[in-house]
Amino acid sequence: METGSLKKHKTLLDRLHLHDPVLVRILCVAAVLRLGYLLFAALSSTEFYILPDTASYLAPAGSLFSSGQFLNAAGDFEIFRTPGYPLVLGVLLFLLKGGYYWGAVGLNIVCNLLSIILLYKLTACVSGSTRAGYIAAGIEAVNFLDISFCGKVLSDIFGQFLGLLGIYFFVRYLLPLDRPAARPALLSLVWGALCLSLGLWVRPAFLYLPLALGAGLVIVLLIKKRWKQIIPAFLITILIPLLPAAGWMVRNTQKAGYAGYATVSAVNLYEYNTAALFAEQMGTDYYTAQLMLSAGEDEGLQPYLDTMPRYEAMQARAVELIRSNPGTYLKYCLLGAGFALLFPGVYDILGSAAGVEQDINAVKDVYSSDGLLAAGKSLLSSPGTVGILLCYVLGMVVLAGLLGMAVFGAIKISPWPVKCLLLGVWAYFFLLSIQPIGFGGYPRYRMSFFPYLLVFAAVGLDAVIRRWIQRHQKAVAEKEESRTSQTKDTHSQIR
Repeated sequence: METGSLKKHKTLLDRLHLHDPVLVRILCVAAVLRLGYLLFAALSSTEFYILPDTASYLAPAGSLFSSGQFLNAAGDFEIFRTPGYPLVLGVLLFLLKGGYYWGAVGLNIVCNLLSIILLYKLTACVSGSTRAGYIAAGIEAVNFLDISFCGKVLSDIFGQFLGLLGIYFFVRYLLPLDRPAARPALLSLVWGALCLSLGLWVRPAFLYLPLALGAGLVIVLLIKKRWKQIIPAFLITILIPLLPAAGWMVRNTQKAGYAGYATVSAVNLYEYNTAALFAEQMGTDYYTAQLMLSAGEDEGLQPYLDTMPRYEAMQARAVELIRSNPGTYLKYCLLGAGFALLFPGVYDILGSAAGVEQDINAVKDVYSSDGLLAAGKSLLSSPGTVGILLCYVLGMVVLAGLLGMAVFGAIKISPWPVKCLLLGVWAYFFLLSIQPIGFGGYPRYRMSFFPYLLVFAAVGLDAVIRRWIQRHQKAVAEKEESRTSQTKDTHSQIR
């Protein structure tokens, strides 16, 4: 009886697969790379982690720490950011007596290492191959974008982990559906919905994902004829994440007169997504148009400000710009899709080094005044930027190869409900990432959908490796058979 109970009981090490020597080596490489990058960045710049977005998290975090209220730097009720990540920073400020950086970075590294484990578990689970899991975990371990963001006080790494954890539980719920006698565990769905709820408090991008997942689950359960599961599954998926979000919207309406979840979506839509359209309208470039919009130099905004609150006016003006030229907006979205998939973002890594930020700004200035061709010549004029360009070429080749493997892997993954779930989640975050946001934003936006693309790519690469091994073994067997046949013929002739 003791032996049986021991077999059923899984320790934390078992659940994290930390008895697996290959996965442990991958995690060690990942940890060394992330700590090494921190050392490189710290030696290169004393304030490498201070970004514009960081301040917007620190202000409400400091307010929570000092007064227990969620206020911005001006002392008004904060509605630009959701409370999740500032709350984490507030706890760190309290525990570390006003400090926060190393606590935030430590949390980033731990969450990113856990994301690597989740990628291994998720990929191995949907493919039935531990090698595919190792491939996904290995690529994520050396993913330079994640490495760099582990050193930044931003919500991206934390949100990515919560999303992956939630989707992993959804996959665990869906896997038994192909076995008629098996009953899916609603507890897995509850855990998945709780993770999405936390993710939604950290990143507003999760807002519509529960609705998409709920609708998808209803369709799958109808096809599978799991009638008793439909209503509970739908309610769990919708209510657990969205009820707290609805409560936060009520708070925003009562405290600040904003009937929405977070004003960051309205600001991004107006100041970033429509900057390309505004640039064409004003006969200027994207970055100049973006600065004009953020500085309030758009005359078309004023009529809306006369009749509605500021953030609603920004959203209405953005919709007007998009509707006035939908073809151009679609063109920029398609361009954004290419950049989101294939733009390596080497500058996002090297931007921490002293002098690189100045080089980036200098290239932007040349691009703004003289165009893209002149900006390219400016890059080539410096030996350092030539190396960066070579990194870009290599990065684009790698990303293109992963995309090709992902298409192949999408064919291989089964069962189909799991495949549809992963494709749907990838498509959801991908569509959020293709908005016209300027070249520098695309690599960061890729972080939300890249793990799911990596699952497909790892499965595809594993299938290619397995096919190559089978062909090699077949060739060796045929060669051995031919040699044996020749030996027999020789013996026959001697006799």
